[in-house]
Amino acid sequence: MSRLLRMALVLLLLIAGALLGGWAYVHRQALSWQWASYQVGAAESYEDAREKIARFEQGPDAPARLRVLVAKWGAGNPQFDRHLAQYAVAGESSMALRRAFSRELGRRPELLPRWAHFWCWRAPIEPDRQIASILDYLDALAFDEGPAADPSLTWRELLDLQAIFTLSGHADRAARLTPEGWREYYRVWRETRQDTIQHVPRPAGPLPE
Repeated sequence: MSRLLRMALVLLLLIAGALLGGWAYVHRQALSWQWASYQVGAAESYEDAREKIARFEQGPDAPARLRVLVAKWGAGNPQFDRHLAQYAVAGESSMALRRAFSRELGRRPELLPRWAHFWCWRAPIEPDRQIASILDYLDALAFDEGPAADPSLTWRELLDLQAIFTLSGHADRAARLTPEGWREYYRVWRETRQDTIQHVPRPAGPLPE
């Protein structure tokens, strides 16, 4: 290899290194969030993962960090998926995290069956009874025409409804739900269905795999 060619290769490597370093510097914040998301999936226990997830909820840039976090759900790490889904249904989860998670399910509706599977596994009582209890509550809320009625749902309740719609074969409705606009979807669904949701057993494990 000639000296000139070696010098050209060295120069190209220096330029590539400088460009890569500049890109990493500009995107250092996003890269740190990606690394923090990886650590959630690498956590050996839910207790350890819970502390790491809680950090995403803190600070003025929390919405952006949470979007990075929930985008990892269903991306190939079952342990991460279990940790994040368990946190989303736990009492310590913030509204902001549940909102980000619900919106991510709406953005990627192919993940809704995965969420419904976890929801059934994690239900505090048998899934059938849990669904019936939630539907009784939502019926009262959705069909109350009183002037003081507030039909808005919490993001936790919306996640419940997304799972139920999916289990009934209506993931398309689940993907379009919002806390303020859920009622019309729900009322049409309840008024036009001639059957009931089939028996929903509790899965053996938290995720389909």
